[in-house]
Amino acid sequence: MARHKREADGFTQLERKFCHHYILTNGDSSQAYINAGGSKNRRTAATYASVFLKKQHIQNEIKRLTEKALAKLEIKEGDVIKELAYAGFSNIRDYVEWDDRGAHVKASEEVGHDKARAIKSVKITDGRVVDGEGNFIGGDLKVELVLHDKIASLKLLGTNLKMFTHVVEHGGSVQIAQDEASNEAYEKRFGKKKKNARTDS
Repeated sequence: MARHKREADGFTQLERKFCHHYILTNGDSSQAYINAGGSKNRRTAATYASVFLKKQHIQNEIKRLTEKALAKLEIKEGDVIKELAYAGFSNIRDYVEWDDRGAHVKASEEVGHDKARAIKSVKITDGRVVDGEGNFIGGDLKVELVLHDKIASLKLLGTNLKMFTHVVEHGGSVQIAQDEASNEAYEKRFGKKKKNARTDS
């Protein structure tokens, strides 16, 4: 079939379409394989998509297409880090004020453009009641404000900045050396190797 025939640049039609749909589906490899014209069976698509993603020329093409999309949107790595930082270091006091009389959400003008980046959603419920002539009787205007997940944002930020890389030291090599010395002594004494002797290092 034509879609499996390898072209001069090393790609088959199916592979090339897969790369484009991988970007369009935000990294859903199974759906990308299906949309590219592959198997409609989700499990089969997942299997073949996994094989595709291990191929170097496909990895390179996906990287190229991703960079092209980001360049078109004029999004840089620093922009992403900055957005994560706004969410990760957000402070509830920048959005809400409270005392012994109650609490209220600050107006958008008070919050400002940059701090507003940490806001995930705002829900306003008008519970005010008026009579037939339009006079206010009672009730409240309720505002629910939800911020982006601080912990998740900090984890992403720390991972991007490689802040969570640690070296763990252990004494495993000492035990291996002892085992090897014991095996050598056993072999000299009895002329044969110890059963189940460790030979790895």
